[in-house]
This record gives sequence, C-alpha cells and structure tokens, in this order.
Amino acid sequence: METAEVKKSTRYLTCCKMLEGEVFRLYNNVIRKMNRPELSIIVVALAQDSLKHSKIIQELFKPITKTDLELEQCHGDIVKVCQEINNCLDALSSVEFISDDMLPDFLKDLANLEDCVYEIYSFFLESEMLENFVRGASYLMPITKENLTFIINLMMEDNLRHRDMLIEDVYFFKKNKLKNTEAKAPVVKYQNPDSWISY
Repeated sequence: METAEVKKSTRYLTCCKMLEGEVFRLYNNVIRKMNRPELSIIVVALAQDSLKHSKIIQELFKPITKTDLELEQCHGDIVKVCQEINNCLDALSSVEFISDDMLPDFLKDLANLEDCVYEIYSFFLESEMLENFVRGASYLMPITKENLTFIINLMMEDNLRHRDMLIEDVYFFKKNKLKNTEAKAPVVKYQNPDSWISY
C-alpha cells in the first residue's frame, strides 16, 4: 500500500516526466524556427535526450499505478520552469524564424533552462523522495537507492552537457559572425583618376 510519502515522490517524478515532454516540445519548435543548420543539429540532439529522459521515467513507473496529474498540481519550481517554457514558445510563435540578433540570447535562455532542470533533479536526490520512491517501488520491481541515484545522475549529467553545448554555440555563433563581418571587403567605386569612393 502506498503511503503519502511514496505518493509525493511518485507525483514529483511524474511531473519531471511532464517537464521533459515540455522541454522536448520547446526544442522541436526551436529547430523549426532556426535558420542555422550548424546550430540546429545540436538542438536536435538535445531534443532527443529530453525524449529519452521522459521515456526513462516512464519505464520507472511501469509497475506502479498510473498517476494522473495536472501541471498546476506539480512542485512550484517545476510549474515555474514550465511557465518559462511557455513564454519561450509564445516568443517563438510571434516570429517566422529566430533572427541572428535574437539567437545568442535565445541560446542563453535554453542554457538556463537546462540548469533549472538539473536543479529539479538535484532537489529530488537531496530530499527524502528518492528513498520514499524506492521503498514504494522496490516490492514491484528490482530497484535500489543506488541504481535510481545512478539513473538520475546520468540525466543530470546530460543537463550539464546540454548547458555547456549551448554556451559553446553562443561563442561559436558570435565568433563566426564577427569573422564574417571582418571578412567583407569594402565596396569601392571609381570616381575619377585621383579618387575612389569606399562604401
């Protein structure tokens, strides 16, 4: 029989699965609006990892009674992150594509999102919810505190790697943009034998 503590930890992980679904949805929208193939291929990889995380959590729940939740019932931090995702989606819906001027700030926002998701998993590991979930699920499947910690840590490592990749993308983009600007030769027009006009 599930205790209130087990239900709380199950709800938290259910909300994490919902959050990963929202992150996946955001990344898919970014891919469609991005005009830079060299950067969008990175975002495709990030989207696939979010989908993978969602499926991992789903596997954890297979033997457990399904928990139906509305987003508003989730932990406050998860709700806040989902609201930020919705703000990003609203911003995306108002543009045909992500312009070069928007891109660096947008990539930084995605890096911050990965930090937030990392913190949400970190909170789960540091709280009593980890042990409570294991206690409730261990009689249904072969799960221990150690292997669940290992699984959550792997997902958190993905979040850190995603953040670093997005920050590197910002530097890569800025560096290439600067290089392209410097590489443009001035347009010169002949005016008379003694002078030239530069544009």
